[in-house]
Order: sequence, then C-alpha cells, then structure tokens
Amino acid sequence: MRLHDLLSLLDEPLNRRRKLLTIRRIAKSFLARRFSHVPIPVDFVNHSQLMLGQDISAYSSARTNYFTGLDDFEDMAFLLHALRPADLFIDVGANAGAYTVLAGAAIGARCQSFEPVPSTFKHLLANIQLNGLADQVDAQNIGLGHSTGTLLITSDTGQQDHVVGENEPIPANVIEVSITSLDEASAGTSPMLIKIDVEGFETNVILGADRLLRSTSPLALIMELIGHGRKYGFDDEQLHRKMLGYGFEAFAYKPFTREIIALTGKNNECMNTIYLKEPSAFIERVKSAPKFTVNGQAI
Repeated sequence: MRLHDLLSLLDEPLNRRRKLLTIRRIAKSFLARRFSHVPIPVDFVNHSQLMLGQDISAYSSARTNYFTGLDDFEDMAFLLHALRPADLFIDVGANAGAYTVLAGAAIGARCQSFEPVPSTFKHLLANIQLNGLADQVDAQNIGLGHSTGTLLITSDTGQQDHVVGENEPIPANVIEVSITSLDEASAGTSPMLIKIDVEGFETNVILGADRLLRSTSPLALIMELIGHGRKYGFDDEQLHRKMLGYGFEAFAYKPFTREIIALTGKNNECMNTIYLKEPSAFIERVKSAPKFTVNGQAI
C-alpha cells in the first residue's frame, strides 16, 4: 500500500481518532491475503460481518468497508439512521452486499438485492448466508435497465464491473446477462429506500422505474452520480432534473450530527446523492434512530 493511500485511509471520518486500529485492520487484511486460502469473516456494523478473501477485485467492497468502517460514510450512515425493521430496502447493483448487510443484519429490514455478475453474486450470497439473512433478502442474479432483455457486462473486476457501451471495445472478460425493469422486479412492493450504483447505467434504471417513482413509495433514494454515465451518452444533470420531476429533492447527510442538508443540485462532495420525497418525514427518523457500533465507536 502506498503512503498516500494509507494517509487517505487514516483521514476517513471513522478513522481519524482510531488510527492504530486502522493500521491493525490493514495488517490483518494483508496477512489474510498472504496466508489464508479461504475467505474469513471480518467485523462490520454492530454484530454483522463481511467475507474477506485473497482476490482483491472480488472482495474490494469488503476490504474498503473493513478499512474505513463505512466506505460510503454519509450515505451508509443515512441508511442506518433512516431505515427501520418494518421497511423494505432495494439494492440495485448490490455487488457483494455491503448495503444489503447493513439493511438486513444491522437494522433487520427486508431487502431486494440485484447483482447481475454471477461471480459477484456468489459473494453476495456468501454474505447473506454469513449474516443469517436468507429469510430477509430476495437476492436476484439479474441486472436492471429500462426494459426486459440482455446486456453485455464486464465480469470479475469487482466494483468496476459495468455495462459495455456501444462504442467501447469488447473486453475479454465480457458476459451476457439478463435484465428487467425495476417496475417489473418491484411490482407489488412498497420500498422505503432504494440504492442505485450501476457504474453509469443509473439513467436506464430510472427509465425502467417510472411507475414506481410516480407512486407514494419510495420516500428515499441513494444514487451514484459522478459522471460515469457519459460513456453511455447520459447526463447527470438531466437525471437530477428527472428526479426533481418525480417530486424528490436532493440532500446531503451529516452522520455525527444527524442533519439532513438541502442541496441546490446533485451532491458534488460525495459519490452519491440522497434524494428524498418527504424530507420532513426523515428529520425525526434519523434523530430517533438507535446508535450503531462501527470500528468500535458509536454513530
């Protein structure tokens, strides 16, 4: 690990007062990669765990969460403070399931989790089994888009797996996966919160969720908007305006003070933007949520 990367990790919000613990976690991860031939469980939030293994790409999500406490600190903390056990959480682009484990194991909520890459889906299932979530999580090895069909997607690169664009050279690790729309996949449900992280394909997912987003649920949506959509001809600002048209407003979240901060556009300080349909409903929710233990500290 380069010195710059180490210093960046030590400056993460949950690491600033626990630098020695962070260094120990990094050392444990290195030893696991070097000497353990099977994945090992590591602590996550409260009593939940994530599997950590030798393959850096396959276990990249677990590794970054293990090092930082919460990789997407503001957004993951918002999920912890906003969800309740009776709620339904939809995880689009679940990867190995860090958000799913937070919602299912740390909170006790029900989950629908979508991950199209078979090798990554196996890691998602492993984390579901590790945390005893089989009865709470409906995990589906399928992608989401604007309609039913198939797409070419890269495989075995972990969090960097993405839909192959029309003008992109076909990589060697490409596979064909089935997709459906979020409207079809969520029919008959009323999710409280949706997370969408599909490496730039978010616009197509939203196009396939028109019926759901016009309904009274969901009340909250966390979506990655960092310009990855340009390779598909999508524009983040247009997608942001589309969300406003559904009645959502953009917000940032301050986990330590549990403040919901209104934004005039998408969140340019973080990878994700939090969209809320009824902001006032969440003020009391986040304030009254119990504390969660992460990296040995409460948030």
